[in-house]
Amino acid sequence: MLKQFWRTECFPIFLAILLTAWNVPKPLVIDDSAYWEYARQSAKNPWDPYGFSLNWYQYREPAMEILAPPLVPFWWGRGIALGLTEPWQWKCWFFPFNWCFARAVWSLARRFAPAHIRSTTLLIVLSPTISPSVNLMLDVPALGLGLMALAILTKPITISRMILSGIFLALAMETKYIALVWFPMSVLFAWANRQILFGFGVVGIASALVIALEWALAVQYGVSHFWFHLQQSGGIHASGTSWWQPILLKLQLASPLLGYLGGLSPMLILAAGTFYPMSKRVMIGILIGILGLLASIALVPDRYAIWTTHPETGAARLNLTSSVLGILSMGLLVVWAIAGLRLAGRVRRWVRTRQRWDRWTIVLVLWWWIELAGYFALTPFPAARRVFGITVVTTLLLMRAMPVWSDPIRKRILVTGSLLLAMIVAGLDLAEAFVERNAARMAKTWIQEHSTEPEPTIWFTGHWGFQFAAQQVGMLPIHPDETIAQAGDWLVLPDERLRPHAQEIAIDRLPITPITAFEQDLPWAVQTLPTLYGGRSPFERVEWPRMVVRIYRVETTTRLIAPRPS
Repeated sequence: MLKQFWRTECFPIFLAILLTAWNVPKPLVIDDSAYWEYARQSAKNPWDPYGFSLNWYQYREPAMEILAPPLVPFWWGRGIALGLTEPWQWKCWFFPFNWCFARAVWSLARRFAPAHIRSTTLLIVLSPTISPSVNLMLDVPALGLGLMALAILTKPITISRMILSGIFLALAMETKYIALVWFPMSVLFAWANRQILFGFGVVGIASALVIALEWALAVQYGVSHFWFHLQQSGGIHASGTSWWQPILLKLQLASPLLGYLGGLSPMLILAAGTFYPMSKRVMIGILIGILGLLASIALVPDRYAIWTTHPETGAARLNLTSSVLGILSMGLLVVWAIAGLRLAGRVRRWVRTRQRWDRWTIVLVLWWWIELAGYFALTPFPAARRVFGITVVTTLLLMRAMPVWSDPIRKRILVTGSLLLAMIVAGLDLAEAFVERNAARMAKTWIQEHSTEPEPTIWFTGHWGFQFAAQQVGMLPIHPDETIAQAGDWLVLPDERLRPHAQEIAIDRLPITPITAFEQDLPWAVQTLPTLYGGRSPFERVEWPRMVVRIYRVETTTRLIAPRPS
């Protein structure tokens, strides 16, 4: 009994604790800062989640116009209202989402890969794709809630299971709208259980809850949050545009998809060693080769790593990074093909022997195609978090195709390689997050040491993690064309060429004097920020400082105006 409890409950809890602890020391990064603003509002007034404005881009905007479904800010806000004020406390407060994710993955592994439950769960929960991307953003909570809705349907469905699954699906939808892809999956899971009507019941319950909440938002703010952003994203076809133009834009997401999968999931190539007899030494050699290829991105200088450039702009066309990720993604495609042939062999045996088809295998294959379609349909720009669903289903497919008699040592090599790469990527991303936090603290310390005032007024522009870190140390955000700085105030401005930043001001037209500048850098030449969160690949080679912050002094009282349009 105790052993069974460990397998069913304690192991997912242990993985959720690891996933949370992995994330605890990491400063706020990327969109965390925006959701913190929503959480602060929710802590003040949970029934008015969008009743404020924030300066996330260039100018102050109504909160309704920044995409942030209400569930995670509401949960985070409850933590702030209870007295949780530090980032590490907020990371711990998100533990229930991580547990939902780990527990759901364990249940799905039990259904789709019953001979490899623990290995499958480890490969997904602590994968190089997901574990570095937990942060305080919406993606892992949405994934955990959505997968939990599906995991509930892996067993024979009762009325209570149908209701519970519908509630989880609605919560996932109000966490992130990509949960739309799991609505048809609920029906397919019910079909696999030969209880398809319950699947429609799940969709009906979830839809009713989502419509009720969005209707309440529409009554309060004049528009539903979902409907507003559906219109803004072009989800409703605009008049005067050709039908094929959006399709061509979406097809451009194919190359980044391979880049992210090749860079973050290459260890799944080792699954080939479990499909067919392969020496353990060969598998270890492949593992070392994968790590060596990824390390070459950081170790090979640019003069050897860039092979062709654009004749007009000079931008790299063919380089070492794209070639390495291309090789790894092709290897991954070969392994997928092997797994597909194995599953196709099972289908042929079902047809030849006139046995009942394995509905769960069919569901898993359809799920993969639905996730792929969702990636192209719902992705505004490529990022690691856009391939979460594809990574989960791909791993389940590979592990389902893996022979029951697979050598445990070969599985350990596969899992060890994946965990090793996950720690490397998470470590790189952790260091990148500290760059922005340290830059804000260094600027504040320098100004305090050189100011004649005990509490100098410091204004800043910034984006992502720097935006939160600067406010945490007492700096004030600049609102272009609104903020009036007094003589003697200080300005802290990041260099926009190195890290994207918002709230640009016309430095050359203002009565300000440059005082000093300092750099933040890391000792290696590969970065994950911002490419892990938006780009064409999870890694990018750099040969320049990660961040440059410039400090100015205001000479006379002035309004901090924005640059004139060119």
